[in-house]
Amino acid sequence: MEKSKSKRLVGKLDDILVKYDLQKEIPLMDGISVGRNATSYIVSGNTGAGKSVAIQYLIRTLERTTNRSRTKKARVIVIDPKKSDGARYAKRHPEIELVVPDIDDRPEDFLVKVTEKIANIVHELYRRQELLYQNSTRISTDANEIDVVPIWLFIEEMGAITLGLSPNSRQVKDFFEELELIALLGREALIGFVLTSQIARNDVIPIPIRSQANVRILLGRIDKSTVQYLFPSMTEGLSIPISGKGTGIVEINDGRHFGAEPIAMPTIVED
Repeated sequence: MEKSKSKRLVGKLDDILVKYDLQKEIPLMDGISVGRNATSYIVSGNTGAGKSVAIQYLIRTLERTTNRSRTKKARVIVIDPKKSDGARYAKRHPEIELVVPDIDDRPEDFLVKVTEKIANIVHELYRRQELLYQNSTRISTDANEIDVVPIWLFIEEMGAITLGLSPNSRQVKDFFEELELIALLGREALIGFVLTSQIARNDVIPIPIRSQANVRILLGRIDKSTVQYLFPSMTEGLSIPISGKGTGIVEINDGRHFGAEPIAMPTIVED
């Protein structure tokens, strides 16, 4: 855990981020930042907890990450089955790839579209692995060596993706298998994801995916029933000494943090 006393970041996004090198860290608070070796995030929280605001901050921040030579910005894909905040933000920014259901889509139709998009990302992951294998003389390396852009996949409300579908269906299994490949192999290829869910149950975010998440954020109510999926070692919950929207707990696995700590997600003041 970082030792300095942490406080919420408040201000214009440019003013906040100018103090940080996004090639090295992603700030969550003044005193808490995520190392760039962490590439998989899960954000959970009940309605009204500030989850949407947290995701918008992460989209706007992670899209500013670049390739090693700092000549190209990250590729960002937003999948939003509810056509909510994430979709509306992406719609205003054509550089962001947006996947939303058509008005006549059945749940299984949309799931096929989502799985195809993720499968394309996995294909790029394997391409980067092959380039590194063929061209790098280093034993320990990552895709920064071949100067490719980071890829960030955002999936809003994971539960809505498979809602009403059998967890044993081929479509659902294919979806989770592709996502698990990114969770397991994405870090070296500079490919990461941010998943959101009101409750990170096993049927919403399976254990193999959840266990690989480097950053776990739980916003809103903190008690035994809400911590059991993201923070199974907590039996009695955690008292949070900060309050307000976008507050909760975070656990970061980047080699610099240890255990869960309180979090207050940034408040961005628009121009």
